[in-house]
Amino acid sequence: MAAGADARALEAEHGRVQGPGATVIQDPSARAGRAVVLEGKGTVKRLVVTPKTTALIIRARGTACEAAPRMRVAVDGRRRFSSPVLSRGYRAHRFVLRAKPGRRVLELGLVNPRRSPACRRRLVIDRITLRNVPEQMPVASMPVAVQPQAPASPPPLLPFGYRNPVAPSSPDPMVLRVGAENPVYYAFSTGEGFPISRSTDLVRWEPVGRAMNVRPAWSHQTGEYHPWAPSVIERAGRCPNARRGTSCFVLFYTALHASFAPGPQELNCVGVATSPYPTGPYTDLGPLEDLARTRDSVGRPLGCGDDRGFSNIDPAPFVDPDSGNAYLYLSTAVACNQPTGLCESVRELGVVPLSADFLTAAGPREKLFSADRGNWEEAPFAPVVENPWMEKRDGTYLLLYSGGDYTGPYGMGYATSSSPTGPFVKAPQNPFLREQSPALSVGGGMVVTGPNGGDWLAYHGRDEPNGPRTLRIDPLLFAGGGLLSTGPTTTEQPLAP
Repeated sequence: MAAGADARALEAEHGRVQGPGATVIQDPSARAGRAVVLEGKGTVKRLVVTPKTTALIIRARGTACEAAPRMRVAVDGRRRFSSPVLSRGYRAHRFVLRAKPGRRVLELGLVNPRRSPACRRRLVIDRITLRNVPEQMPVASMPVAVQPQAPASPPPLLPFGYRNPVAPSSPDPMVLRVGAENPVYYAFSTGEGFPISRSTDLVRWEPVGRAMNVRPAWSHQTGEYHPWAPSVIERAGRCPNARRGTSCFVLFYTALHASFAPGPQELNCVGVATSPYPTGPYTDLGPLEDLARTRDSVGRPLGCGDDRGFSNIDPAPFVDPDSGNAYLYLSTAVACNQPTGLCESVRELGVVPLSADFLTAAGPREKLFSADRGNWEEAPFAPVVENPWMEKRDGTYLLLYSGGDYTGPYGMGYATSSSPTGPFVKAPQNPFLREQSPALSVGGGMVVTGPNGGDWLAYHGRDEPNGPRTLRIDPLLFAGGGLLSTGPTTTEQPLAP
């Protein structure tokens, strides 16, 4: 047997299953057809013999619940590791144990054994593998055997804070933080069905599927349909037609409308969808409407446009932390002059007030500001302002946005106001984020709170011209009514999120 290949696989049920919350079940998807379900304070204990350095690989899955179970691994009665079990299919969780060689009591249980408000957390374990790691071999290079259909385990912790990019293809990323303590992050991005990745630290990411299983019925069913720039917000209260859950995740997204006759400008629309779970699948509710289902002079719903402008993209929800009022910020691609009826490709940012459940508009779209010519906002085809994101700090509203050409020079600026609906003044130091080789086409960003409480800018960038847009993060500082970014960085950074 080759060095480092010494491994022992132990079926979980062969250990001592104890406590009222531990049960052996038949499970066709388990390796041996049987597994152990842990809930409450139930545990699995196993006496093992370990070398000095051991790779401990545990195959586990969670069950449907809005709060993911968190696995606890104790050795000789002392907790050594913990990990959220986010997948409903079996996935390998890998830990490295360094201790004196000898006999050890391995114990598996739940960190969060209490019942969540809506359901009981359950952890299902079917296999434990101990693998000898030779001291001269880097731990990160040890292979982990998992079923082909299972998502890959996150890479091991880094010896430094982070290094960009932190994840592969992620155009127009929006990162949703779920949970106040031990948060889980979900990154949504442009692409068919809106791909989703998941992380617990903003640095190590794993793909977990797509937000929508099918295209919206109102969009093009073949060819390109512009699934662009999704954003998700969580609210209290069950989703429409949902059978369970105490909260609802509302997805705002862009798609190309199929029912309107094509003209000189394509008609992009902002749609709405909901799910009891952050990973979906999301149920589509159609283009954004107001309660009166208002239409403009050519029959467009509010999510698609109005007589002052149409072709809406890049929706970004915001709840004012002081008033509790909700708003949706967006970019409109075509501006129209009402007296003359003439329309032209002039990008502008606008805002739509939302109802308390976030599912409908509570008023019309209001224009905030347009793109300017002759500066960093100008692209070869037209000046551009897009991808808005609202933050409020010390009574000041800061509207972040992207400008320029996302296929070439791109960047991010911001504008400030004393009101969420303006008027806004663009910051003189714009852009606060601009490309610096080898980080190209940087932009499409938003703000997320890291696990340690700091503000982080999540954005995309390219490593080379025409390369894929990958996910990047860098600290963001709000001070004196403005903001400052340390990015874009491409080298090892000492500060972890």
